[in-house]
Amino acid sequence: MKRVGIYSGTFDPVHNGHVSFALQAIDVAGLDEVVFLPEATPREKEGVTDISHRFELLKRSIGPFSNLSVRMLEVEQFCADDALPELLDIFDGDELWMLLGSDVVRTFSYRWKNLDAIFRDMAMIIAVREGDNAKDIKKAFKNLHTKVKPRYAVIDSPLADVNSTRIRRGQVVRDISAEALEYIQQHHLYK
Repeated sequence: MKRVGIYSGTFDPVHNGHVSFALQAIDVAGLDEVVFLPEATPREKEGVTDISHRFELLKRSIGPFSNLSVRMLEVEQFCADDALPELLDIFDGDELWMLLGSDVVRTFSYRWKNLDAIFRDMAMIIAVREGDNAKDIKKAFKNLHTKVKPRYAVIDSPLADVNSTRIRRGQVVRDISAEALEYIQQHHLYK
């Protein structure tokens, strides 16, 4: 049995903070690998870069790391009812760990359905984002009305202030890999 990290998100674009978090999660939780799952149709987001570009940017950014990979699911966004059964089938018998930013935890109560299924089948590793702290994360979990108690670990991210919005605006190109930057420039993505 392997311990597999599942890192679902928009990744528009993937940046060094995403990759750093995945590598840190491997160390903290003793994961064998982390699989990035870019969502074709992210929740409540408009004007998202085409999935083919985001997938390619992920491939290029994680290329140097043998314990990181990227894959597409048949469903267009991560949800317990559709994506979770597919993951349980793909990683049959493996222990699954979901990687999340602390900003996502705050959306559990109003954006996520069937949290009990997720909490039953996955443990979580939460990266503390800029402006959050471990105490707030614990409180957010405590305020959820679920039957299954979540299993989670909280880690401080060394690049908590890195975000995709600033990269899309062309403000901080140092926060992405050279391979990703080259692809962005070739395909005239972002500013």
